[in-house]
Amino acid sequence: MFSTKVAAAQIVPVRVGVVLDMDDYEGGSATLSCISMALSDFYATHAHYRTRLVLTNRDSKGDVVGAAAAALDLLKNVEVQAIIVEAIGAIVKAFGWREVVLIYEDNEFGEGIAPYLTDALEQKFYRPGSFGLSDAGTKAYSALTSDALSSPKGWVIPTNGKKLRVGVPIKEGFTEFVRVTWNSDNSTEVEGYCIDVFDAVMAALPYGVPYEYIPFAAPDHKMAGDYNAFTYQVYLGNFDAVSGDVTIVGNRSQYIDFTLPYTESGVSMVVPIKDDKSKNAWVFVKPLTWELWLTSFCSFVFIGILIWILEHRINEDFRGPFWYQVGMIFWFAFSTMVFAHKEKVVSNLARFVLIIWFLVVLILTQSYTASLASMLTVQKLQPTVNDVNVLIRNKEYVGYMKGSFIFGLLKKMNFDESRLVEYKSPEELDELLTKGSGNGGIAAAFHEIPYIKLFLSKYCSKYMTVEPIHKADGLGFVFPIGSPLVTDVSRAILNVTEGQTIVEIERKWLGDYKTTCDTNTLLSPKSLGLASFWGLFLLVGIAGIAAFIIYVVRFLRENWSIIDDESTIWSKIVKLLTRFDNKDLKSHTFKHIRTPERDDAYGSPMHSPHNNCQQNPSYFSLASPHTNGPPSPVLSSPAEQTTNFQGDQRSSADNATRTQQGESAQTINQEIELSKPNEHEQTTSTLTHQNHN
Repeated sequence: MFSTKVAAAQIVPVRVGVVLDMDDYEGGSATLSCISMALSDFYATHAHYRTRLVLTNRDSKGDVVGAAAAALDLLKNVEVQAIIVEAIGAIVKAFGWREVVLIYEDNEFGEGIAPYLTDALEQKFYRPGSFGLSDAGTKAYSALTSDALSSPKGWVIPTNGKKLRVGVPIKEGFTEFVRVTWNSDNSTEVEGYCIDVFDAVMAALPYGVPYEYIPFAAPDHKMAGDYNAFTYQVYLGNFDAVSGDVTIVGNRSQYIDFTLPYTESGVSMVVPIKDDKSKNAWVFVKPLTWELWLTSFCSFVFIGILIWILEHRINEDFRGPFWYQVGMIFWFAFSTMVFAHKEKVVSNLARFVLIIWFLVVLILTQSYTASLASMLTVQKLQPTVNDVNVLIRNKEYVGYMKGSFIFGLLKKMNFDESRLVEYKSPEELDELLTKGSGNGGIAAAFHEIPYIKLFLSKYCSKYMTVEPIHKADGLGFVFPIGSPLVTDVSRAILNVTEGQTIVEIERKWLGDYKTTCDTNTLLSPKSLGLASFWGLFLLVGIAGIAAFIIYVVRFLRENWSIIDDESTIWSKIVKLLTRFDNKDLKSHTFKHIRTPERDDAYGSPMHSPHNNCQQNPSYFSLASPHTNGPPSPVLSSPAEQTTNFQGDQRSSADNATRTQQGESAQTINQEIELSKPNEHEQTTSTLTHQNHN
């Protein structure tokens, strides 16, 4: 109960007077019932409102004098705060209408209330019209007052039958902006980018504005003047508005009003692309910074040395004279850059390192190739002229679109008027730029950004733009000075350009320039630095060091007897290096060489009961290079013979062994049956010569 009283105390009553002819059912009691029900419905859904309209009705008795007396009584005695007349004006204001039609009963009562309603409306309006109630008026009233969820646009047919006369230009080129087509009956069809934008903007107004397009044409269907003369027609009253590719320029705003622009602004220069054939001879080093070059070089050398260490004892490709091995280190390392190495690696540790290294090389070379390609492309796409002052100083021929304000702009920039060439279409502009200045063509052309984008979308492989040389306010619509439509149309432009509508219109008429061609976005690429690849080099370093540590530990474990020796540290190091320089005959890569260690490992002793000779096949070959005789079952390659022979000369013990092998060779030679005596003699001679040596 307490809360109800508090709520009731917070309600603020607003007394409103209602003057009706109660003797007329439709105009009296029925109207009052409708108003009461409307208030009940409103407060049922808006219970939080603190104000409440309290209706006080008076009977006009069907007489204008009685209506005036009733209104005076409500104002003075009841002290109502409003009489339903001004409420209509508030509704119209909320809907944002600029023009309304007053509909009233064609009698003394209607004529008496009309002045009050007119006074209330003449204050958020352009020009109110009025007419008596008729069948047409009833239809208009129904359309105007239909229970709608959005603001109704009212009755859009004006009483005077006039439409807004919107002038449009006649264009010989760049007809994507405005295109006028004449039919056989001399009627016209108007379409284009500017037209679609104007239609969308007018549709976004909170009220309906009927309009028609009127071409600014001469009898020959060509444009009747330049754009200054075209916009001046609004000042003369020949057009109520202008829709087209009209640039917002300061001198034109002295006699007309512009809306907000609906396109971006700026005047740019378009020039041919120069193919720079004199490319920098050292451009191939630019993709990488010097830090990355140095790091890459050191990494290649590191990998070469590491693979040599891991393969030296077990791989014939990494053995040989000193300088041969040095060359092999660099050859193998840098050949991996293009995956051109032919040497096989047999160590699992080396294979593990190379797998990671190949990944790094692949990423590094691909990145280098992409960066170099970008640099060569950007180097190629250079404008023939990038400074307006160069054109002025060299008195080059330049182009401008016919009828555009660009002509006056170029004259202000001190271009020689005799060097200014007009063009009418993108095709003509392409022809002039192709010829070039001095050959009947032009060196550059000037136009607004929307036109240049349209031009480049067709010829982007041949031309490019230079930075805007002049700021402009873009394209806008034209209305007479003081027109109430300027403000509303500008608001509607904002709604259209901020939504998806303008994107669809641009794609329809101007194409998708950004995906078709945008050469100016090709900025000079930066050199790749170490910061982009340090993780890869770190990975290689960790893998390489780990493989080296594992190899050293394994090598020392296999040769621990040398470390346990009581000799000096220096002698131990020399012995370890000597052992490292020798072949690891236990490796599977030397399985074709028989040694006591391998015989013990595989269970095949060198002393056979059927063979009385003790031989080391690593040091000799029964087959002469000049004979086709069958070789011994145990042979060695010439490289192995030379290497082992030189090594055997280091000690007298090896010399004795070599003598014993020669004797064994003679014994074997006696047991061989040859089909040709001369071959037998040649073989015997060869073995004898080896024995004496």
